[in-house]
Amino acid sequence: MTPGARGPVACVLAVAAAPAFAHATVEGIGNFYNGLLHPFVVLPHALALIALGLLLGQQGVGHARRALPAFGLAAAVSLLVSAWVSGLPLGVAILSAGTVAGLLVAAATPLPRFLTLGLATATAIFIGLDSNPDGLGGVARLTLLSGVWLGTGFAVLGCFGIAETLRRGWQRIGIRIAGSWIAAVSIMVVSVDAGR
Repeated sequence: MTPGARGPVACVLAVAAAPAFAHATVEGIGNFYNGLLHPFVVLPHALALIALGLLLGQQGVGHARRALPAFGLAAAVSLLVSAWVSGLPLGVAILSAGTVAGLLVAAATPLPRFLTLGLATATAIFIGLDSNPDGLGGVARLTLLSGVWLGTGFAVLGCFGIAETLRRGWQRIGIRIAGSWIAAVSIMVVSVDAGR
């Protein structure tokens, strides 16, 4: 491409580009399935949910018996409240929850139950409040939010199940490595965001 053509081509591409959304949707699959996929396609949400699930699985069923119902309830309430408190800058809070959970997974030490309960509740609240669907109302909004609620639950439960069933020494090391990587990626994302 010649240097003189770069300017007009850049202008055409800028005008033709689709708008960017923080919480992108997949066209054609409907609100419920977009909500269901939401926790898996928004990086901060995915990191925090995976780390929380691994932490609960690592700590055992006793921790999960209290933390998972609290997570579900806090997620449901915060998703419903998200319409009235939209626009809160919760990205750093979500990534911080993921960092803390990831570091605790990497440390692999027994924790008091109130700590996992508090972290699960805080993570659910942060993600719920950050998942407000812009431009949707009524049944469409509730449909999407119910999908988000199920998606967050599936993410945490799935990672909990994986971490709970992997009991061999080398498998436990793999879980600890995953926790450390989640913490590292979360810290890097916060650092890049702070540098803007």
